[in-house]
Amino acid sequence: IERPLGPVFSLVAPSPADNATDVFASREMVMTFSQNVTPGTGNLTIRNLTDNSTATLAANDSRLTYDQNVVRINPTGLLTWSKNYAIRYDAGFFLGDASAPIAAISDDTTWNFTTIASDPLLSAIAALKSHVLGTTLLTGPQVSAQKTIIDDQRQRFAESTATISAALRLRGPALGAGTLAGDIRIERAELRVPETLPAKVPVLEPIRYIGRTPPGVILPQPPAPSTAGAPPLNLQLRILAPREIFVRGRGVDVELGGEIDVGGTIAAPRPSGEFKLRRGTLDILARQLQFTRGTISFRAGTLEPQLDLAAQAVTRGYTIIVAVQGSPANPEIRLTSNPELPQDEVLARLLFDRATSNLSPFEIAQIAQAIGQLTGVGGGFDPLGQVRNALGLDRLGVSSATEGQTGGTTIEAGKYVAPGVFVGVRQGTAGGQTGVGVQVELTPQIKLEGQTATGPAGDRLGVTYEFEY
Repeated sequence: IERPLGPVFSLVAPSPADNATDVFASREMVMTFSQNVTPGTGNLTIRNLTDNSTATLAANDSRLTYDQNVVRINPTGLLTWSKNYAIRYDAGFFLGDASAPIAAISDDTTWNFTTIASDPLLSAIAALKSHVLGTTLLTGPQVSAQKTIIDDQRQRFAESTATISAALRLRGPALGAGTLAGDIRIERAELRVPETLPAKVPVLEPIRYIGRTPPGVILPQPPAPSTAGAPPLNLQLRILAPREIFVRGRGVDVELGGEIDVGGTIAAPRPSGEFKLRRGTLDILARQLQFTRGTISFRAGTLEPQLDLAAQAVTRGYTIIVAVQGSPANPEIRLTSNPELPQDEVLARLLFDRATSNLSPFEIAQIAQAIGQLTGVGGGFDPLGQVRNALGLDRLGVSSATEGQTGGTTIEAGKYVAPGVFVGVRQGTAGGQTGVGVQVELTPQIKLEGQTATGPAGDRLGVTYEFEY
């Protein structure tokens, strides 16, 4: 008699859920399986049942992300608003344990969902704009309803601030196929990663009564379909932010800059381009990592920012990589190592350069504190951020010498004194560690860097050139 070695390889939790009707077109499609997943062969098909069109992905398509037993599908270019979709895939498209092939989904009923009519935030802003311009007047309750929508969507840009100037022009009819064009310059912006996640109360819905309705129960009426929509304006915009785009929170402190082109329409904007890393660090307790890669991009159909940052540190025999990805309002922070270590070992190596079996109870408690910081579970106290804001600085950090280095703790502070001119000061607790540095951006690719310091570092002057390849 043969006994199964584990659960049958199957899709156990698709997201959006089957028959969901309130799906954002910018939302990732997520598949959770009963076993770890690797790419197989064949095709995955996203069928637009409304327009009778199809998008086909291979198993190694860059829009598919594999993470143990979870597969994510980037919706860029695949989903649009107010459409009904069904997902199919061939048998063997995903492989489970021992390369076990997944059974096929070959119909339009196993997993289907419907996207909402338009981005509610952009629609609410457009409706209020039309009201202010006198194009379409709203009643008092209608204005309140649009403001409520904006408040509900505020979490997508939680704790973010920006200083923006713009020169825009409208060509053609405002209510027809006109075009909004021009440049939007972001002088300075700060995206805050929430230090703690808000408490959430699960809502069980919909509730379906089978049989006779219990006495005294009044069934809720289905919500009326939304008829609000954004004006059919085309977009030809450039978002210019050469520097001073800061992302901060949960130990992350990075600066980015770049340019974004926005096409499409107000109802379905299509941003392209990204903001790229200029400098940045990640502080985990007393350990500071330097970010080696970082971008902020924007999903098609929405202007919601998406982070993709990676910081790296080297310990004895291991390279630790910390990745920060997803929305700034609720990012995913992952730790990996090379050579590969179990997850519970990565932080131990990073913070103490020892295996977890050799840690004291106090050090294990510190690892728990670090996990709380990275996941947003715990306190949100940020003393360095408070001091940086009080002093009016753009950067303030504290770093410690790692094993094999000398110099003790170092405090670094810096500020933009003029557009493209960054001045930084470094002061160590040990002797011979004081220095002043200046970075002048001559062009987007050429930078002049100078430093004067006591001790072995001495004085330095150089020019750096950056290019993409």
